[in-house]
Amino acid sequence: SNDTLVIPNTVIHNGYEYQVEGIEDNAFIGCKDIKHLIISEGIDYIGENAFSYCTELQSIHIPSTIDYIGNTAFHSCPNTIPEGVVEMESGIFRNCLRLKYIKLPQTLETLSGGGTFADCINLRGIHIPQNVSFIEEGNQFHGCLLLDCITVDSRNKTYDSRDGCNAIVETATDKIISGCGKTRIVGSIKEIGSSAFGNSMIKSITIPANITKIHNGAFWGCRFCTSISVDPRNPVYDSRNDCNAIIETATHKIITGCITTDIPQDVVEIGERAFSRMPLPTFVAIPDNIQKIGENAFAGCEGIYQVFIPGSVKEIGAFAFSLCNSLNGVLMEK
Repeated sequence: SNDTLVIPNTVIHNGYEYQVEGIEDNAFIGCKDIKHLIISEGIDYIGENAFSYCTELQSIHIPSTIDYIGNTAFHSCPNTIPEGVVEMESGIFRNCLRLKYIKLPQTLETLSGGGTFADCINLRGIHIPQNVSFIEEGNQFHGCLLLDCITVDSRNKTYDSRDGCNAIVETATDKIISGCGKTRIVGSIKEIGSSAFGNSMIKSITIPANITKIHNGAFWGCRFCTSISVDPRNPVYDSRNDCNAIIETATHKIITGCITTDIPQDVVEIGERAFSRMPLPTFVAIPDNIQKIGENAFAGCEGIYQVFIPGSVKEIGAFAFSLCNSLNGVLMEK
């Protein structure tokens, strides 16, 4: 019918029959008349962006023979994921602006790559099914402004959302791998993964005593965060002098800061992505106790107009001020 697309497993052309093996990259991108998609048995793969921006797509039949679905194959298709899907790749639902709730299929096993639901600004809730056994580390939900409910099936053997924490936790390591603005870092958590809260809506960060590892860039881009504190009993990290930052105690390095951070005099290093994409003032003066600025430390801070770097700084990591699009001048003390 006019709104149903059937992809056959064979086609006849000039009297010859040809086997249809797959759907190539970009094959049906932007076809807004498709509401129902039927892919026939025998077809092996769906290429990248194959059905991106098919915004009216409501149902999909994916055959058992499909063994590969490319990145963003259904980008900006907000209405459906069928049973039978076992893997979803990076960014496949990126920027689905109307998506509020989504039911992941019980057959799903893998979320590979990051940002599967990135910038789905109206997504409210997500539930991870029982059979999911691999989720790529890094925030799968960065830019999801309204997300406030993340749950994992209680029968899942690899991940959990213990104590209603609103996060995906790797059970074996007690590590948060993806969180949101409503996540609670509960006392049984021991690690926070790389980019776990990247570009999330979290407004206040409280690090419990049991956290022993916070990976680089765990809180990059948390531009609405104005309060950071660490339990004074924590043996690895602190927020000395109520500085509104997470400091690695042994190295005196800031690993996470925010717009209200007051860098203490005994801090000697600004760590990797510590202030990345934060809404910092137009003029930033690095304190004269700082000796090193890490990679991407201020990357994406678009509001910065000028930076003062004191003579105490001996090392500046790669891309420390990359994507600071308003940066007009850097003053360096000899």
